[in-house]
Amino acid sequence: MELIRKISIGPNPKDCMAYSVGQPVIDGSYKITDIVLNDRVLHKTSVHRYDIWVEKNNERFLWKSVENSTCIIENDLKFE
Repeated sequence: MELIRKISIGPNPKDCMAYSVGQPVIDGSYKITDIVLNDRVLHKTSVHRYDIWVEKNNERFLWKSVENSTCIIENDLKFE
């Protein structure tokens, strides 16, 4: 699985919406925990869909999905 650290949505990097793992959202009460490429949707429909998951009080929720948009993906480089 890809480890995505940040997704920037939009054709121009200077004017795009950007979301990062660990970023507080929704009035700061939720935190982005994961950004993942939805493999099931990709294999079934050939649509690139990125799901953005948030957490509050140890509960995870799917917050946003981005489909077939111009995106810049920044992977999390974790070395062991």
